[in-house]
Amino acid sequence: MAPLPKERVTPSRPFTVTGVDFAGPIFTYLKIHGKAPYKSYIAVFICFATKAVHLEAVTDLTSDPFIAALKRFVGRRGIEFSFIPPRAPHFGGLWEAAVKTAKGHLYRTLSNAHLTFEELTTSLVEIEAIMNSRPLTATSTNPNDFESLTPAHFLIGTSLQGIPEPFLKNENIAHAQRWQRISAAKTHFWKRWQSEYLADLQNRYRWKYDQDNVAVGNLVIIYDEHAPPMKWVMGRIVSVKTGADGRVRVADVQTPTTVLRRPVAKLALIPIN
Repeated sequence: MAPLPKERVTPSRPFTVTGVDFAGPIFTYLKIHGKAPYKSYIAVFICFATKAVHLEAVTDLTSDPFIAALKRFVGRRGIEFSFIPPRAPHFGGLWEAAVKTAKGHLYRTLSNAHLTFEELTTSLVEIEAIMNSRPLTATSTNPNDFESLTPAHFLIGTSLQGIPEPFLKNENIAHAQRWQRISAAKTHFWKRWQSEYLADLQNRYRWKYDQDNVAVGNLVIIYDEHAPPMKWVMGRIVSVKTGADGRVRVADVQTPTTVLRRPVAKLALIPIN
């Protein structure tokens, strides 16, 4: 594997160097009775240096909608482009991974949501905020510091916040009120994507290769299936329990409010280096 390009490891302003790809299609609807749905797509922009994500809804795959999306993006972010060779998606590994993450969950979440183009745009902004809230690394080794660095810190200087909304259980999004469709789509994306991101942090190859034990002082994300969107339950390990093989199986985690005992399978270690 070739070394990482210098743009991936050189500090720079967010979106100075940016990759872009498309995901979709997503069927959207007009507020006119009897009109057939039409295909829309998602332009996924990802920053090389900070891994921040910017999502834009577009009406088709022709050049004009892309240029319009690019103008909206440049007007708010600013970029620098270089083209990869044809038929070489591995040259764009960083943004291909972001597209894969967004594409699968967005399609499963939004394909049957019966959203209008305006509602799709609103949903993408909220999903963009969810993706940019993901923890990247610990901000310090201070045992009293439960903060993690996220892509949002590079964009606005702090973590992103969302409007608290109830989780709609067992609802049929197609027959819910229009604002509920957007809320339900965001919540469903969060439930799917949160689990996948935490699984990536847990390094599934641990079953084949010996890994270091989690240790006292490590910053971790506690998996909580009931956490609302953009709420990452963070904590510091204060004590560990080992099994007969000497491997840590259970840990006590100090959160900002209490101490929780959890199996290590429910903890995702935030990388320090």
